[in-house]
Amino acid sequence: MEIPDNAVPRKSQRWPRAIVRIAATLVVFAPFVYSAEYSKAVNYFGKSWPIAFWNSDLSEVSADFQAMQRDGFNSIILIVPWGEFQPGLDPIRFNDDAYRRLSGVCGKARSAGLQVFLRVSYNADYYPNVQRPYADRANALITDTSLLPAWDQYLARINTATRGCGNGAFISWEDFWYVILIAQNLKTQEERAAYSQQMGYAAWINRHADGAYKARYAADLGRFGVYPIPGRDNPDFEMFFRYFDDQFMNKLLPVLAKNFQQASVETRTDSDPIYNGKDLLKWFAHTNHYTVKSSDYLMTYWSPAIGAANQSEKEPSKTVLDRFNSLHGNLLAQTPNQIFIGQWLFQDNTPQFHYNAQINPAELSQFIRDSARPLAQFTSGYALWTWRDYRASILFNGFFSLGKLGWDFSPGASVENLPAGSFAQLSQGQFIHQEVPRERNRFIGFTGNLRLSFTARGNGRLRVQVGSASQEVNILDSSGGQIVTLPFPAPSDQDPNLRITALSGKVQLQDIYLWNFEQVSNVRSSDNYPGRHHRDIVELNRRLDDPRLVVSSVSASNDTILYLAGAERPESDGTRTFSWVGPYARVKLYAAGPSIAIHGDMNADLFRAAGLFPAGCTLAASINGKKITSTLFTKSQPIAMKVPVPLESRGVVTLELRNNCSIIPKAWGLGPDARLLSYQIRQIQAEGNAQQQ
Repeated sequence: MEIPDNAVPRKSQRWPRAIVRIAATLVVFAPFVYSAEYSKAVNYFGKSWPIAFWNSDLSEVSADFQAMQRDGFNSIILIVPWGEFQPGLDPIRFNDDAYRRLSGVCGKARSAGLQVFLRVSYNADYYPNVQRPYADRANALITDTSLLPAWDQYLARINTATRGCGNGAFISWEDFWYVILIAQNLKTQEERAAYSQQMGYAAWINRHADGAYKARYAADLGRFGVYPIPGRDNPDFEMFFRYFDDQFMNKLLPVLAKNFQQASVETRTDSDPIYNGKDLLKWFAHTNHYTVKSSDYLMTYWSPAIGAANQSEKEPSKTVLDRFNSLHGNLLAQTPNQIFIGQWLFQDNTPQFHYNAQINPAELSQFIRDSARPLAQFTSGYALWTWRDYRASILFNGFFSLGKLGWDFSPGASVENLPAGSFAQLSQGQFIHQEVPRERNRFIGFTGNLRLSFTARGNGRLRVQVGSASQEVNILDSSGGQIVTLPFPAPSDQDPNLRITALSGKVQLQDIYLWNFEQVSNVRSSDNYPGRHHRDIVELNRRLDDPRLVVSSVSASNDTILYLAGAERPESDGTRTFSWVGPYARVKLYAAGPSIAIHGDMNADLFRAAGLFPAGCTLAASINGKKITSTLFTKSQPIAMKVPVPLESRGVVTLELRNNCSIIPKAWGLGPDARLLSYQIRQIQAEGNAQQQ
């Protein structure tokens, strides 16, 4: 199946009003995993961007890592594309230089005191002669098992290259989402049947679908010999989402976990709409992703657009923070893992999503600083997507770090490795040339002209051609090099191939970029100067270093109760203010003292009215994954529990509460309330230390 043109696996950036709540009366989780240090990370691309980083100039890596530390960061995420590191599949062929570069960057990060997390199987790169490039590989991993041995070897070599400096690896749903994009754009039953056969969906349905589902497609089975993938406007498309999640978690994650001691996933926190024709029927949440037994962390992503109307609105900081709290409170109540936001985009200028909600620019600085407490309460790490603004250059090896690879050099033209970096050296009549497929330009049609920039030394005159357009420029010798930037039309019907010819003199060329989009966060510019929000990020990191940022109490009498994951919004019966809580809840507290007091009410009469839990309800409390105490309630009565805090755990702790009793009143004919209710909380207070507000 051909990959759709410009089908970029981006996040939907939409989220329903509430993530689907836990739909069982008893929640069973794997043990909570606990890590004390908060990870403040950067997705690191150096002078390049994720698609071209590993063939870029790495001479500034050590200096960048020192700057990150000064900015308050303690971790990095490295994105490791499958194609560039293992270009050959049959026979298997590795890019040994890429693994050496990975080992070097990882080692320098560890020497600088930075943790290193790896996003593996990234599906985009420009490396030449890659077999089954881009999403074709990801599709094949989902389709069958033929590429699993090659993928396994790719992962094993990454583990070897990062041994002693890597802290874990994860795969992202984004890198496999083409499977969904293709399926939802199929037009005929014939196409859907063929894709079902190709993807292994038909065989999966045979094992997982019930009789009613199979009966609905019996005629198609007779006609095509397989169960076709349902159309996108068919409620049964939910089964294809379930198929995807099953392959992602139960086929791919175990192979990753075989190779890495800490192996996680970036979950799709967007819920996807399920339609019945043109009518929205419900939302499908990818809850199968939420429990990762092979890692401390569940990786996620976040931008202001998630949960918003996304109609080009500019929202107040408080509105966005409230939505952030609601999203992560719901997610935290459904996972035993710690949440690590691997892509934290407080602003996003991607042109394809120009309509997405943004934070009011006048409040953006304050938003960044005010994000400290929500991040500390709900997550154990965050990573800036863009620490340094990047130009999305469509050139391979634009820094000549890999010599002539990817370029055509005319006779006599050469690459020189000098103290200031690698240069292409041209004398009169000599040229360099690179074929640039227009498919590399992911932003064509969304932005204007292409821009070409490079640094030149020497004296001479150059002709620069991009596609069919050309310009000439004089190069005058200067000690620091002459930075040249030229605009060119972005051809939509031809490849923007690049040729630079020396018309006279002798010229050295370095750091060549060809781009029409620059990702901007204004933390650091693409030239690595501090930007408008640099001080805001430094202050955010400083605040995250203070353990007293975490609350010491949560109360239904104010908004702090929303830091208790699993709690509903406060309500009152006229005499008490309380929040209903589900059967599993957790909260981070700053508990420097000997105990935590829990006050609320256990409504055993509610369960008795439904004939449930005749032996009573047991509320159990754990700290940092270790059960500390429990109380049995055989009748309706106030909750007044004291949870001792072990001496070695005092400071920031995670308190978990589990109750064996829960009910959806509406399901039992006990009123209209369709929430999953377990007990009521009025206040949870860490005793013996003052609250820091």
